[in-house]
Amino acid sequence: MGKDIRDNLGQLVWVGLEGPELTPYEREFLRDVRPGGVILFRRNVVHPEQLGLLIEDVYRTVGSPLPWIAVDEEGGRVQRLQGILPALPSAHWLSQTTGFSHERYHELVAECLFHLGIRVNLYPVLDLCRPDAWMHGLERCIAADPRAVVRQARRIARAYRRWGVALCMKHFPGLGRAVQDTHTGRAVVETDEATLWETDLRPFRSMAPHIPMTMVAHAEYTALDPGVPASLSPRVYDLLRRRIRYSGLALTDDLQMDAVSLRWSPIEAAVLALRAGADGLLFAHGLTVADLALAEIRAHLAHSAEPTLAARIRRILRWKARYLREPPRVAWSELETARRRLAGLLDAFGWHAFPIPHSMAGDG
Repeated sequence: MGKDIRDNLGQLVWVGLEGPELTPYEREFLRDVRPGGVILFRRNVVHPEQLGLLIEDVYRTVGSPLPWIAVDEEGGRVQRLQGILPALPSAHWLSQTTGFSHERYHELVAECLFHLGIRVNLYPVLDLCRPDAWMHGLERCIAADPRAVVRQARRIARAYRRWGVALCMKHFPGLGRAVQDTHTGRAVVETDEATLWETDLRPFRSMAPHIPMTMVAHAEYTALDPGVPASLSPRVYDLLRRRIRYSGLALTDDLQMDAVSLRWSPIEAAVLALRAGADGLLFAHGLTVADLALAEIRAHLAHSAEPTLAARIRRILRWKARYLREPPRVAWSELETARRRLAGLLDAFGWHAFPIPHSMAGDG
């Protein structure tokens, strides 16, 4: 294993933290492993000052290369920054609203994230809306028509680009047909490849040049690789890289979700995803598993060279150089101004927030 790979192996893992401040073990892990990314959940958020201190602590502890600090701020039932940002509408509500300044809305959300020091939003959801799919009731999807999804995604990409906050489109190659929730079990999509290419994959194909990260789903696609979750499938990553010619980062969905963990341990899944072509291995719940997975990957590399791994690490560092040139700082007065503008925009168009179940708002 080359020195460049050995020194930067931590860039391959993204991790979640336990609570609102770093534990001693987390601090040691962040300092020693220098993970590629840290994902914030509702459990990490108490109030703006606390979150700002946590974010600054993470950057300071990890050092160089700086980590991506990411959040799922979709709006509707999936948002993490309650109490910091106004309650945000769902993708479905936005898609049904006419006369609304969509691009201005997304620009204000991106501005808020920027002033908090957050540089990645795991968003937008490009899965197509289907009434029998598990995500439909959660209103996470933009539309059933791929053309409408692309129109909205382009607005989002333009808005986030202005603030230098990276997006991550999900869930490749499309979860819109999945009836089963991949959090709680296996999901199988039985659709031929030509249909997938023209429908479910169309938003990802269109947005590939414009969004720097893609999250790969845990569903199984019988036309692509029967019996294998997309996140662990070399054929799915090959589709993304060779046929779609995607040059951004490919991240797995959380490797501790049941669609994967009912058959493989997170450690086994991490090795399989890495062999398949993933640039980022996500562990939302606990650093111990990520630490063990890295140990297994090191052992694997000691006995079997991975010729593409150095290229993947270089790709990660190149994208970081675009977005993380210096440690982001929390800018309180700018954040407050952007929050007020965002709340005013939503109020003007009659958005009335509904209670969000903790299970969806927090750590899903």
